[in-house]
Amino acid sequence: MGYTKNIALEEANKTGAVLYELKTTEKVDGILDFWWCSSFGMHRWGMPLEKNDIDFNQFEEVTICSPIWVFSISAR
Repeated sequence: MGYTKNIALEEANKTGAVLYELKTTEKVDGILDFWWCSSFGMHRWGMPLEKNDIDFNQFEEVTICSPIWVFSISAR
């Protein structure tokens, strides 16, 4: 997996952008965890994220790349 991440890395390399990865606090390592996370997409539950200290105000432009879960973007 990691299709979205690969595309984001390619674009960052082309443009010289800084790449940050937002990570979930949910366990997502194995196939059962994959199915658990799929339920978040299916039910449109918010996915909890790890805390970060990114100051987005320092950037002129921010692009958010998100995978597709259960036929829709993995965000609310």
